[in-house]
Amino acid sequence: MSAESETQRALGAAIKGARERADMLQKELAHESGLDITYVCSVERGKRNLTIASLLKISKALGVLPSTLLKRAGA
Repeated sequence: MSAESETQRALGAAIKGARERADMLQKELAHESGLDITYVCSVERGKRNLTIASLLKISKALGVLPSTLLKRAGA
């Protein structure tokens, strides 16, 4: 597995963990962040490379700093 895909997977797991701690469904995160649910699902599975803009939207919807998600991902 490439370093890039490992980082995507780790960031997706960090986002999923934050969402679960916030007691949110993927559907709710998608709505709150203004992103499509299929995008959110693929991000959590590590199948999508997030843009900075999407990371900001997701972190705002989750009520966490983007840096917190990145630290949890080990990035």
